[in-house]
Amino acid sequence: MPGKRSKKSIAEKRARALAMARLYLIAAAILVIAVLVLGELATTGGWSSLWARLAGPRDLTARAEELNDAIDARLVSIGVENVTGSVADRSRDGRIWRNWTKSGVIPYGMGTFYCNALITEAARSTGGEVIRVTESGPDWRGSLKIDMRLGVGGVETHHLALRESHEPTGAGGSVLDGDRPRVAIVIDDFGYSRSSVVEGFLSMEFPLTVSVLPGTPYCEALAGEASSAGLEVLVHLPMEPARYPEIDPGEGALLLDQTHWEIRQLTNAALEQVPGAVGVNNHMGSAFCRDRARMSTVVAAVSSHGMFYLDSMTTPESSGFDVARSSGVPTARNNMFIDSPLDEEGRVDVLSQLSALEEIARRRGFGVGIGHPHPETLSALQEEVPRMQERGIEFVFVSELTR
Repeated sequence: MPGKRSKKSIAEKRARALAMARLYLIAAAILVIAVLVLGELATTGGWSSLWARLAGPRDLTARAEELNDAIDARLVSIGVENVTGSVADRSRDGRIWRNWTKSGVIPYGMGTFYCNALITEAARSTGGEVIRVTESGPDWRGSLKIDMRLGVGGVETHHLALRESHEPTGAGGSVLDGDRPRVAIVIDDFGYSRSSVVEGFLSMEFPLTVSVLPGTPYCEALAGEASSAGLEVLVHLPMEPARYPEIDPGEGALLLDQTHWEIRQLTNAALEQVPGAVGVNNHMGSAFCRDRARMSTVVAAVSSHGMFYLDSMTTPESSGFDVARSSGVPTARNNMFIDSPLDEEGRVDVLSQLSALEEIARRRGFGVGIGHPHPETLSALQEEVPRMQERGIEFVFVSELTR
């Protein structure tokens, strides 16, 4: 019996030793993995980079462009001026994206903190991330600067460098004692149809500006009806968008590869197709409007017809407003598209956009909003305009906000 117990004891000791060895091996393996993970996180910037390596190639272009649209819309609504920028395709660790760099001037009286908050809100609404924000200054003008790094999926896709304006530029405004904030609503894309929605806009009981596309089936008829109804009429001049030719601005559009003579001829022809028009605004044009020389040709044609120019601000880098202002042509610019962007189900919250436009008008003294002949836009205006008027907002034609 003692011998048997001794053999059993030896077997148990061996089993325990093997079990301990296995535990040590498992612990060592966990330690090695932890060291590798920590090293990866330290060298590539976080869990998202590690996950990107493990998950394989990822194309972030669509998400980056969605973030860019949100940032551009917010720069326009804030009123950031002199916006310039560049974009480049980037790739790393199997991921693909586009990277934007933008600079501009924050409106006079708006601090960097508030600007940061508004851009951050817009970025996060699309699933974007604020990677880093730094503030510097004041510079020799007494202006602070803000540097924002934003992105998607842990990847930086946007670098914004914005500075405060040290003096009023004339593009903003303020509400003087006793003055009421003024709002102008413009409805684009008139001319395609004579739907009940279009008829609803023509019967609006507040000052409304409609912009008619030249060359459309009902261009002349609707322009005449709008004028007879006491509405203000603009020419909705088509121009080359950033994603041309994937996105088609339509017949007679102004394109970057056209000569200045062709641009002037096309502009004159378009202005003559819309009877009763008193002004012009651009249809699309996110590429064309960046070109100051070509916009100067357009503005000269607009001026020769005695019209004003409304910059639709389809890009914050548009030069239309500045070119018109420097040329002495009465001008204004859009502050917000009131019926975009669409949500994931193709819906738009026009009421919230009108609320944001009202806030802009109260802050600056006036605001311009552009919509389109959609049923949602019509019903929202019918519902909200009387309420905004009760709250002290004065609705005017966009011509009354030109300067």
